[in-house]
Amino acid sequence: MKVITYILSILYALVIKIRNELYNKGCFKQWIPPLKTICVGNLAVGGTGKTPHAIFLLQSLHEEFSVAFLSRGYKRKTKGYIKLTLDNQTQQVGDEPLLVKRRFPNIPVAVCEKRKTGITTLIKQHPEIDCIVMDDAMQHRAVKPGKTLLLTTYDLLYIDDTYLPHGYLRDSITEAKRADWIMVTKCPPHLTQQEQTKIKERLDISSHQKVFFSSVVYGTPMPMEGDHQVTWNNIHSVCLVTGIARPQYIEDHVKSHVPNLKSMHFPDHHDFTISDFHSMQQCMATMPQDTILLTTEKDAMRMINNPHLPHSLRSYIHYLPIETKLINEQDTFIKILKDYVREN
Repeated sequence: MKVITYILSILYALVIKIRNELYNKGCFKQWIPPLKTICVGNLAVGGTGKTPHAIFLLQSLHEEFSVAFLSRGYKRKTKGYIKLTLDNQTQQVGDEPLLVKRRFPNIPVAVCEKRKTGITTLIKQHPEIDCIVMDDAMQHRAVKPGKTLLLTTYDLLYIDDTYLPHGYLRDSITEAKRADWIMVTKCPPHLTQQEQTKIKERLDISSHQKVFFSSVVYGTPMPMEGDHQVTWNNIHSVCLVTGIARPQYIEDHVKSHVPNLKSMHFPDHHDFTISDFHSMQQCMATMPQDTILLTTEKDAMRMINNPHLPHSLRSYIHYLPIETKLINEQDTFIKILKDYVREN
């Protein structure tokens, strides 16, 4: 099986290389948007933290500039351009855009599988926009963004990865040169300068690029409904439910706080079914009475309006907010962001 996946990965890499060469040589046209755009992307499939970093960009910019967020709305069951409201459901717009809209209710958030259409429609609806942040857009080369933020995880740098299906890479390593900024994500919070220097040397960046390092900061569990907050000191038992690419990070974090943990992991962007919720009920039934059902903020977006969610589970469900924090150079990065949006 490993031989087969390795051969398939070689064929996949060849197809990707040909496609990128056609764009690089101008055989395929690229559209340049008429305003500032920032692409948040990666070379691998899932798990690098695109949405938390997009939220970090929006948080850093929205008080000084008029910003918007554009996504394709992965796994939504609709087509075309949709501008989000707080009443949308994940089936209509996808879980990540809905999460962003709930975090920033006053910022225009839209989904469109064709980025050019999405950008032009957003500009038409909101001519005051200074900058659009585009999620997961690095492989959408029909649009050439003003700046690109490339994400790669600390424990699996893109230079150490292999192509699908043998590894996680969905794009060529050489395409990292298109990025303006490279963010090494999910780092230990106390990553030393020496370790950072070693990683920078291994990435072999170009002169126009700058490397930053970020870590995940988990918040306090929040109730999916209501306002009764809890603290880790009051939580002793957790049924953890995830539908994300790499759940080991959040699982390790929860393990560090509670003595009693059972986990249920589903595929990334999983659409929870009646059977899934029944399994959650069974998990809760085998645990102490004060157990909470803990999930990610993204997964909570797919639960809160799910018609299959039993009423008996609602009061137990909490989600764990996460934030992105840069190591050492957060102020420098924010200044670079603002200077880009501000420049003529």
